[in-house]
Amino acid sequence: MERVQASKRPSFSQVLRTRLIEDACLRAHLVQVQSDLEAAEAGTIEAMKKLSPKQRLLRALGLIKGDQNLPPEVVAAKAREREARRRHEHVEQVIRNYSDDLDMLITMYLQETVPAFLEWSVARKRLGSWEAAIKLLQAEIQGLLKALGQARNSATSGYDKKRRTLSATAQESFARVADVMNQVEHRAQAVNKAAAELKDVPIVEAPAVGKAVRALPGMEIGAMQAEFGRIAHELEDFGTRQLAGLVTPVVEAALEREAAAKAYMELYREQLREFSNHQMKPVDMARAIPGIMKRFHRG
Repeated sequence: MERVQASKRPSFSQVLRTRLIEDACLRAHLVQVQSDLEAAEAGTIEAMKKLSPKQRLLRALGLIKGDQNLPPEVVAAKAREREARRRHEHVEQVIRNYSDDLDMLITMYLQETVPAFLEWSVARKRLGSWEAAIKLLQAEIQGLLKALGQARNSATSGYDKKRRTLSATAQESFARVADVMNQVEHRAQAVNKAAAELKDVPIVEAPAVGKAVRALPGMEIGAMQAEFGRIAHELEDFGTRQLAGLVTPVVEAALEREAAAKAYMELYREQLREFSNHQMKPVDMARAIPGIMKRFHRG
């Protein structure tokens, strides 16, 4: 098979132009099918007028249903209406599917040709790595609070007041706290790295409790308990209130940008449609409709 050269392939704009003409053909076809349905409905109403008053009354009361005892011309009229309605519903479904495809194609075209649109159209999506890092940081802080609670219990139960020393179990708990503290600090750096890549989101200013956490094992038990409380309070406030307050306005701004990008795309689509309506010719419609309907019927 002969290999298609890149220069012979249709360009992105050519594909979009073809789709817009086909879209115009479909919408014009819907007008025609709608007219056919209305005519069929009127034909059924006219045919039903030929029924006797008794037949109309029995049908109104629901005593005769379907095509039972109907004259052949009424049966034929109702069959034409059903077929017209089926065609109308099919065309409507095709247009819905086609419109979704067209919107996606126009979105891709604008993303390729308008840098600002590209940025705004994926504003929410591009926050993904930053939000994920924030959630991981919140989880790390919860892990640190848990480790601090365990260390606090171990220190209380295993503290030698005379020698002012911690038990081996307590020392292991504090080693675990130091490890988790390192993870929190590294995670905060990862959040700020993601923020720096995005350029338009705030950085995280985590509470500077690392030094205080690492100093806990060398403190006198009373001072240690007080320091435990202070550190836990700072971490809880940062992990629940401050981080959530940091994310919410950024996400809301991103959603507003995506909505604005979508509105711009829809306005641009309608402008393109108006232009395509004038470009479409009856011969285009006659040639395009069978292929479109067949394509979407298979899909």
